[in-house]
Amino acid sequence: MSDHVEHRLTAYHDGALDSAEAALIRAHLASCSACRAADEDLVRFEVLLSEAVSVTDPPPAFLWTRVAAQMH
Repeated sequence: MSDHVEHRLTAYHDGALDSAEAALIRAHLASCSACRAADEDLVRFEVLLSEAVSVTDPPPAFLWTRVAAQMH
């Protein structure tokens, strides 16, 4: 695989690729510092995103009542 794989990294991390393509991307990342850097950036971004949207408190009890009222 001589082409860079940045455009496939999200699918790679999401498990959306078949095993053959995932293996090709793993091999490419092992040999390409530019794509490996892009992959590391993506991983850091995913960590930051998950921390930003993590829910630590349950929603307030009245929320479902309001949502249900809007659905009728």
